[in-house]
Amino acid sequence: MYLENFYNITSLQGSDVPLLELLDAKEKRARLQKKYCETYKKSVLSVTLVAMGGVKRNPLLDYVFKRALDRLNTLFQMLKIVPLAQSIQFLSTGHEAIFALSIDPRLLKQYCIEIEESLPLARLWDIDVITPTGEILNRTDFYVPARSCLLCDDNAKICARNRKHSLADLHNYMQNLVAQDYLAEKLAYHASDALVEEACLTPKPGLVDAKNTGAHQDMNVRLLQQSARVLRPYFAKFIRFGQQTAHLPISEILSRLRPLGIKAEDAMFLVTKGVNTHKGAVFSFGLVCTAIGRLSSTKNFWHQDHFFTLENICNLVAEMCQGITKELTDGQYPVTAGITLFKRYGVKGARGEAEAGFPLLRKYFCIFDKYQHLSFEHQKFLFLLHLMHENADTNILHRGGLDGLEFIQQHAKALLEDNQIYHDLPYLKSRLENFDTQCMEKNLSAGGSADLLALSIFLHALLRINFDHSNQINFSEN
Repeated sequence: MYLENFYNITSLQGSDVPLLELLDAKEKRARLQKKYCETYKKSVLSVTLVAMGGVKRNPLLDYVFKRALDRLNTLFQMLKIVPLAQSIQFLSTGHEAIFALSIDPRLLKQYCIEIEESLPLARLWDIDVITPTGEILNRTDFYVPARSCLLCDDNAKICARNRKHSLADLHNYMQNLVAQDYLAEKLAYHASDALVEEACLTPKPGLVDAKNTGAHQDMNVRLLQQSARVLRPYFAKFIRFGQQTAHLPISEILSRLRPLGIKAEDAMFLVTKGVNTHKGAVFSFGLVCTAIGRLSSTKNFWHQDHFFTLENICNLVAEMCQGITKELTDGQYPVTAGITLFKRYGVKGARGEAEAGFPLLRKYFCIFDKYQHLSFEHQKFLFLLHLMHENADTNILHRGGLDGLEFIQQHAKALLEDNQIYHDLPYLKSRLENFDTQCMEKNLSAGGSADLLALSIFLHALLRINFDHSNQINFSEN
């Protein structure tokens, strides 16, 4: 994906374009639009950018334009249409893309309005739908208000005409908008990859891995990979949700977040045909991604060194989730496995972990530093064993009750007391394979610990990101 190539995406450096060149480019664009209308007698879609000032092409605008093309490509795939003709140009006078499309222009305009409302970055896209007769459809034709100014609620065109805001303020807003969008897109990939990485870690006692399905008869590693991929855009949406609701009291976030979490679960169940592959991960990753988004809403966040820490992310999750464990007892919610297990064993499960700010994850996260001389694969096995030893995993309780939980915890403890596992990876894997066999025989799976492992992999990647003072966002790949 092109995002991998962007490091200085907030740069505004570029050359001013003379007015005559801008007018000439506008005239050429109008001629091409007219040609498409007359030649194909179909809808014409025209995309340009909101670019204030004399510079019409720079790294920031390159990024914005490519994101628009990505979103339109997704739309075309969804509608199963292929452009009859297209012109995509990165010009010094401004980016432009023109498509001739076999679709009703009014329907196309409705989709484009949805795109314009779909994410904050779309405020910088200028999307026109032109009918075969050359009429440009307006938002107001669909009872949708004209687009407002980037910095206030007034009409954007009126603000621009009156030069109500300084160019510096507008550019600063654009930089923050782009940086936050980049963060959401990039970290969504890291979150999805963390789920895949956890699934592929082999061997894992009782859990799906690359070798077998563990104690699960309804899923395999391929299904987990498909599930992780379909969740990727939702992780970006969680981050953007955190950014867009940062002005609200922290006590309001959880209730507002839940509908998005349900949509993510629905998308997961659709691709897995009803198999619960990552419902627990949707809960924990959704909270963490929302916290990340809220933290990144700080003005010029990319200028701050060590912006994200494990402590500030987990503490923010804890604040969001205060009171969530009351759901286990107040009787207002549908009876779930979590509520049933709380009534039977008194364990608070994923709700309790979130409300406390993931204490187990924080307790053992130091393993990545303590054993940094070991491979990352080796570190992940040790992290998982520590979780299995201490976590009152509701997945295990659901399958094997207290006896099953005691078996898992004691077996993990015995492994951790074997000094050889800390320096001999093949030996550790051999012991884990034996553990895996016993878990499968007892139909036990430490799914809650697996979710925390995946979350730790994601946070480990996040905390390697360096936000420096050169306007660059550098994601280390080491």
